Amino acid sequence: MKRQLLFAAVLVIGFNASAQFTKSEKVLSGNISFNTNKNVSTNATTTQENKISNFLLNTNIGWVKSEKRISGFRIGYYNNISKPNNGETKSTVNNISLGIFDQKIKSLNNSLFGFFETSFNGSYSWNKNFNYNLIPNKATYNGYGINANASVGLGYRINKHFIADATLSNLLAVYYTHTYPINTSTISTNKNDSFSISSSLSSFSLNNVAIGFRYVFQ
Repeated sequence: MKRQLLFAAVLVIGFNASAQFTKSEKVLSGNISFNTNKNVSTNATTTQENKISNFLLNTNIGWVKSEKRISGFRIGYYNNISKPNNGETKSTVNNISLGIFDQKIKSLNNSLFGFFETSFNGSYSWNKNFNYNLIPNKATYNGYGINANASVGLGYRINKHFIADATLSNLLAVYYTHTYPINTSTISTNKNDSFSISSSLSSFSLNNVAIGFRYVFQ
C-alpha cells in the first residue's frame, strides 16, 4: 500500500510539473547590506572598543538557455573597516569580484522548482593597515583570488515576474588567494598564498542559507 501511494505521488508531481522558465527570459537578482557593531572588552585598567563596519553589494544577471538551464554572470563589492580606540591597528579591506554561474533547473510542480548551481569567480582586493602607536606606521597590500563552488536550492514562482528562493551555499567550495605588500613599514605584511576546500554540509549553519528574490523579464 505504501509503495502504491508513493508511486501515485510521484505520478502527480510528474504530471503537474511544468516549465518554470522559457527560453529568452532574463533573471535579475542581487543583494545589498550594511551593518556596524562595536565590540567592548574591559579589564582592571582599560576599556577597549573596536568598531567594525561592513558593506556588501552583489548583482546577478542570468539568461534562460532552456526550461532546464540558466547561465549568467555576477559582480560584487565588499568593504570592511575595523577601527579600535586604543592605538591598535586600524584595517581597511576592499574587494571586488566577478564571476560566471550555471544553474540546472528541475520543476517539481507548477510553481516550485529545485536548482543546482556551479560557479567560478575571480576577485581583486586592496587593503590598508594603520597603527597609531608606530612611526612609520602604514602598510598597504593587494591581493587576488579565485574560487569555484557548488550550491543547491529551491525556488517558488510567485507570479510572472517574481521568484522567491532559498539557497544552501558552498555545498562544495574551493578557494585560492594570494596577497602581496605594496608599501610596508613596521607592520609586517609578507606575501601569502592560501588554498582551501570546504563544505557547508560538514558544519550546517543558517549562515549558509540565503533567502532572496529574483526578477524575471524578457
